[in-house]
Amino acid sequence: KATSLRYNIYLDVIDAGYNQLVQIAYSKNSSFFSKNFDALVISIDYRSLPLSLSPGDKEMSQKNVNDCFNYIRNIILEFRKKTNSHIILQNIVAPTELIFGSYESQLVGTTRWLIKNLNLEILKLSSETIQVWDLETLASTVGLGNWNDSIIWNNAKQPFSTKFIPLYVDHLCRIFSAIRGKNRRCLIMDLDNTLWGGIIGDDGVERI
Repeated sequence: KATSLRYNIYLDVIDAGYNQLVQIAYSKNSSFFSKNFDALVISIDYRSLPLSLSPGDKEMSQKNVNDCFNYIRNIILEFRKKTNSHIILQNIVAPTELIFGSYESQLVGTTRWLIKNLNLEILKLSSETIQVWDLETLASTVGLGNWNDSIIWNNAKQPFSTKFIPLYVDHLCRIFSAIRGKNRRCLIMDLDNTLWGGIIGDDGVERI
């Protein structure tokens, strides 16, 4: 709420509750949808997905990617049936652990391979009313080793380090700002030989 004020937005936040995404999505009588939301943020961690490692097995790995994608897509479709709110869907951030070292992203069926290919599928859900938020890239800018925090996950089931909450909410509020038409625009251009003929540093004000 505090961060949103920097973007001239007064934000009212309604939390769906921990691990209630599926229940709310498929509920026919949930009071959650009685609210008039401007936006819904859907945050899915890789640990809540039906990921099944199958290193080297391309057929099984691709099926698993499809199963995970359908799991997410069906949730989105259920939300879309119940609300016209703008949906902000995070993509998936990979864990830090590398079972196969530098070969982790290349070997079919590893966690990194599955998440990488799943994120490509998630992009296909992007539309005028569904914003795919590239959280994976944001996490990579600070380093997955810093972003992921096993202690805070085991203690509170929070999917990333608490020290990056300000970074997280700032980028989220940027999306809110764009949705509300409050994004900032700035035109940067050269002056010499663009707005005037000549170079003011060489020719002087009187000769341009």
